[in-house]
Amino acid sequence: MRYLSMLAVAIFGLPALLGLLAPLVPQLELPNHFRLFLLLGAMMLLAFDVFVRRLRRPWPAIGLVGLNLALTALPMTLAALSPPMPPVNGEPMKLVSFNLWTSGRHADIVRFIEDEAPDVVMFQELRASHVAELLPRLKPIYRHQAVCEGCNIALLSKLPLSSVDTSGTLPLVSAIWTSPKGTAYRIAGVHLPWPFLPERQEQAVNKFIATINGWSEPRIIAGDFNLTPWSWKLNKLLWQTGLKRHGSFERSWPVVKQFKSAGPISQLPLPALLLIDNVLASPDITADHFETGEDLGSDHLPIVARMTLP
Repeated sequence: MRYLSMLAVAIFGLPALLGLLAPLVPQLELPNHFRLFLLLGAMMLLAFDVFVRRLRRPWPAIGLVGLNLALTALPMTLAALSPPMPPVNGEPMKLVSFNLWTSGRHADIVRFIEDEAPDVVMFQELRASHVAELLPRLKPIYRHQAVCEGCNIALLSKLPLSSVDTSGTLPLVSAIWTSPKGTAYRIAGVHLPWPFLPERQEQAVNKFIATINGWSEPRIIAGDFNLTPWSWKLNKLLWQTGLKRHGSFERSWPVVKQFKSAGPISQLPLPALLLIDNVLASPDITADHFETGEDLGSDHLPIVARMTLP
């Protein structure tokens, strides 16, 4: 049992330590995404040492729990510092962001959007069928549509959009959205490279930071960041832009339902485990509610956020 415990310390401790090097080595970001699971594993190891091995001083397990607890809590603590007060007489805004992946359930997606009735919709991973069929079906409600087919992102709005950027120089679509009271906001939908391309993801985040800091308007950014709340890159983006992240413990990915070679197991639903679909906003914009929506055939769940604008 002693050697089993030592092996568990290495399994849960080494990734935690390697994740600290992510600012220097982008490839080591991956363990940070699974920080909650590393913490859970460390807590199970501590319970094993106390109740099975009967150790009175299980210092390695205690240290491992403390390390992962601190690294898990730090982004949450920083996000909670100086929380913005809801603006007096603020304007409500509702948005939906959804990575469509290969979902062809257009009727279900339209029904979901109509039921939620958001002011703004952001789609990622558009396919030709989405552009040809889904977007036209939403056109009667969302007359203003900005589409970057080169980066497979769409931004839909009930209200007019101006200063639209669909250039594809970054994996985002941005526009000026003017609220019913006449205040201009910069809204953007984003789809950053996935974690297994860490250097490309790092480059995109750095360019994204420079772009955001060049905007003068209050801003709301949502989409598939391919980054969890515990990732170094996402927290770096927040620190260097002054944006606030909304939603931490929701789970939007991966919603995988079928494995063709798994026999009866293929019909078992697999729950989403991680939040990689995020909403970021200027500090004076609050999120009154943040949740994930129903399974619509993608490997992501849609996210729904109700905001209050100053």
